[in-house]
Amino acid sequence: MDNLSNRLSQISNGYFSGRNEVQVKLPHTFTQRFNIKKSNSKYISILEILRAEGYIRGFFISKIQKDKNFVRNATVFLKYDARGKPAVRRIFRVTKSGNVANLNTRSLWQPLSTSGCFVISTSRGLLTDRDARINNLGGTILFGVYLFFRYLIKI
Repeated sequence: MDNLSNRLSQISNGYFSGRNEVQVKLPHTFTQRFNIKKSNSKYISILEILRAEGYIRGFFISKIQKDKNFVRNATVFLKYDARGKPAVRRIFRVTKSGNVANLNTRSLWQPLSTSGCFVISTSRGLLTDRDARINNLGGTILFGVYLFFRYLIKI
C-alpha cells in the first residue's frame, strides 16, 4: 500500500473502532539533490478538503522531536452523529499505484446521488469533484468518500 492508502485506512479504521481522534503520521519527501526533508502538503490539503466537506470535525498538526529528527503528526478529530454513528460510510481509493484513473470534465460522475464526493488532483491542486466540474477541470481521481447521509439529515 502507498502512503495515501495507509492514511485513509487509519482514518477509516478509527471511524469503525469508535475513536474520537486518530493520530496520522505525515510522511516526508526527500529532494534528491540536497537530501532535505520537506513536509508533503498533499496530505494537509486532503485533510482540509475532508474538513470543509464535513467528513471530519477538524485536525491539528504537531511536530514531535524523535532523536535528532522532527516527525509531523496530524491528529484527526472524527465526526459522529447524535446516535453515535460514524459520519463516513466508506473511504476508498480509485487511483492505485498500478491503475491510474484520469478523467476529463465530461466524464466526472456523482457518487451515490450527492451523498459523497471524490477528491481529484487537478492542475490547480486538489479539488472535490463538484469544484472540478464548476471550474471545468479534469484530473486524476485519488479517492472517494461516502456519507451515512440518512443519519445526518436534519429534520
